[in-house]
Amino acid sequence: MDSLVRFSVLKEIREKFCKSFLDLIIALTLLRSGPTTGYKMMTLIYENFGILVAPSVLYPMLHSMEEKGLIKKNKKIRKRSGAFSLTEEGKFWVTERLNALTRILADLERKSKI
Repeated sequence: MDSLVRFSVLKEIREKFCKSFLDLIIALTLLRSGPTTGYKMMTLIYENFGILVAPSVLYPMLHSMEEKGLIKKNKKIRKRSGAFSLTEEGKFWVTERLNALTRILADLERKSKI
């Protein structure tokens, strides 16, 4: 029963993390996999996190990140096709967020010890 509870908690945390930090998940996926289409991004997120991200959620986030200069779309002949890649600004953005998350988690762990 204990392992079932752990699995359930892990799944819950993954879902919350993905929903709250979808932009970071996208950036990390691009950093790891290189230029990737939106469809492939959905597949990679599912493979890595076990979370299904709907196109209606993913594509607005991709476009928002593109407007912020974090990613760029390398367009192919058709307007809708193309692969997204992380910009240099996006790489810096990822590093800042990972460092902040690491500090926050360390602080939470330190403060929770009695």
